[in-house]
Amino acid sequence: MFVSNIIETYTNKFAKSNELYQKVRQVIPTGGHLSRDVKPFPVAVEEAIGVIKRDLDGNKLIDYMIGYGALMLGNSHPEVIREVGQRLVTGTHMGTIHPLELEWAEWVKKLIPSAERVRFTGTGTESTLLAMRLARAYTGKHKIVKFNEHFHGWHDYASPGAGITEQTGIPAETMTGTLVIEPNIDELSSVLESRDDIAAVILEPTGGHWGQYPIQNPYFLSNVRELTKKHNVVMIMDEVICGFRISKGGAQAKFSVIPDLTTMAKIVAGGMPGGAVAG
Repeated sequence: MFVSNIIETYTNKFAKSNELYQKVRQVIPTGGHLSRDVKPFPVAVEEAIGVIKRDLDGNKLIDYMIGYGALMLGNSHPEVIREVGQRLVTGTHMGTIHPLELEWAEWVKKLIPSAERVRFTGTGTESTLLAMRLARAYTGKHKIVKFNEHFHGWHDYASPGAGITEQTGIPAETMTGTLVIEPNIDELSSVLESRDDIAAVILEPTGGHWGQYPIQNPYFLSNVRELTKKHNVVMIMDEVICGFRISKGGAQAKFSVIPDLTTMAKIVAGGMPGGAVAG
């Protein structure tokens, strides 16, 4: 009874969101491009400024999501709006190099300790996919070790053990390229000691699901670094979420553990589509 009352109150309060959701479901699978399932339906936001969102019914909501962590300065920050607006009138897709590309890369290199060279991507998912490919190409080996409940995007090699993705439609052959283990140093040591086909170890440096499954730092990261060096395995630190947030230089600067490759997105692109791989 209590739950049904909550749902009724929610449905009445966000009636126009529900109306839009029912229409969107007929055109877009899952009812919209929202990466998290929201019951009974998601709120449709029309405007967001600072930390306040306004929905279709005119309700004002505090934005705790902040673009899934991408909007470090909040929604519609005046300086961001001004700079983006100025760029829009001079072109949006040059199809070649641009001076700001160099400036952007130099800032990443300045802030992220592991960044000697930087390659930009479109998303965090692309960043981890590229990092895995780089590790395979460099080592000549094909398996990637990841930790259970650590999330590294939506591509096929990151999906196993991610906790919030499904493996439907992923070929069995592809699944064999990823080895999922518990975030346990002894287990990692055993895997690296007993196998010679490991190209890389990838991890969320603050723990699975952005710290919901914490790991003991800095000891865990330093132990991973020692083991990967010992066995000539590439260490990929996925800083898509924690990069520039846990410190200006990310988790690697805070804990003084330097990986071989770093993946970034969200804050690195200021809430715009973008990501990067550095190393």
